[in-house]
Amino acid sequence: MRRYILKRLILFVPTLLGLLTLVFLLGRTLPGDPVDIMLGENAAPEARAALRRALRLDEPLLVQYGGYLGDLARGHLGASLRTGRPVSRELAEAFPRTAELGLAALALACCAALPMGLAAARRPGGRVDLAVRAFTTAGLSLPSFFLGPLLLLGFAVLWPLFPVSGADEPGSLVLPAVTLAVPLAAVMARILRASLLAELGKDYLQTARMKGLSEVEAFRAHALRNALLPPLTVLGLQAGAVLTGAILAERIFRWPGMGTLVVTAIKSRDYPVVQGTVLTFALTALLASLTADLLYAWADPRVRYA
Repeated sequence: MRRYILKRLILFVPTLLGLLTLVFLLGRTLPGDPVDIMLGENAAPEARAALRRALRLDEPLLVQYGGYLGDLARGHLGASLRTGRPVSRELAEAFPRTAELGLAALALACCAALPMGLAAARRPGGRVDLAVRAFTTAGLSLPSFFLGPLLLLGFAVLWPLFPVSGADEPGSLVLPAVTLAVPLAAVMARILRASLLAELGKDYLQTARMKGLSEVEAFRAHALRNALLPPLTVLGLQAGAVLTGAILAERIFRWPGMGTLVVTAIKSRDYPVVQGTVLTFALTALLASLTADLLYAWADPRVRYA
């Protein structure tokens, strides 16, 4: 296991470097000149030149890239063009809210997908299976920008069970978390059902029954653990999708997280904040994928020697 972890960490380094390079290039290719946005097109040439030097925009691209990597190594992400505050402070205030929303959505999705997948696989073609398949189809078909307002209208306006917006009132986390959890739960439940059906038809379960294990014991000891491997992989890969979907959910429910921060920064052409939030989103998704790889290797020892 240690050798596998070391191998994954070594591969993580060039991936991270490629990610940092991509974020840097995207920040330099956005339309509009930051100097024109901050000072206006009618600003004095001296002021424009001074601001361009302060932002390092007068340096060659490779020099800018080296300074960018050096600043990242020191934990310096620049200052917001809109507020003048350090970008790291802006991210430190917004990221915990997004992490809270994302973790709540992942927990809801797991708690819903596991019993649905198990119940559907026990009796394929039954009423429960049909109901689960209908839910997964609906969950995969409803995008967040439609499901969010629908939940808002139903459970905050017509039946005011939860707050309309914000993050300070009790229950304000429920609707945005459900908005993110429904499509993820649908994916995981469908994959778990298919994985369980595939495992239940394999020969090793028949061997376990012949050795004296009951149907429930064979299912719990062998089939369930093997069937959880594909949903585990999907869970790690979908963590990045949850963060991306959080942008829409946060805007719909006015949740003060990274999504709200990046949309505000894009509107005001606040390049350092846009670059910092995109980098944080991408790095979090990359770490989630690495964690999923390690969990998969822990659950299935064969992966360590592949």
